[in-house]
Amino acid sequence: MFFLKPISLSLLLFCCGSIYADIKPNVVLQKWEDCQLKSNLNANCVEINHKAIAIKELLKSWEINPQHFGIDIMELQQRVSTLSDSDHDKQNLKQELEMRLAIVGWLESPK
Repeated sequence: MFFLKPISLSLLLFCCGSIYADIKPNVVLQKWEDCQLKSNLNANCVEINHKAIAIKELLKSWEINPQHFGIDIMELQQRVSTLSDSDHDKQNLKQELEMRLAIVGWLESPK
């Protein structure tokens, strides 16, 4: 079955809107490290922090069980395809799907 960490990841996706479009996990994590070195955290660093938390959760999920991570992607694709465009959940699921695919692309691409 398809289960996410419903509260933390879903809230991040919901509250942060489309900030995950065209996400590059390695770039986000580098920017997050740069923000940690700054003494004053601006709004951009707060947004990057939200992205980094979500990426780290997904990376942990991938490390624990890459096959299950892939199954989650397939189930997300199936759920997105069955929802109407007017369904509010569809946008959230699409954002999560994009994020998971970005993680796979980053981890599985040749260096």
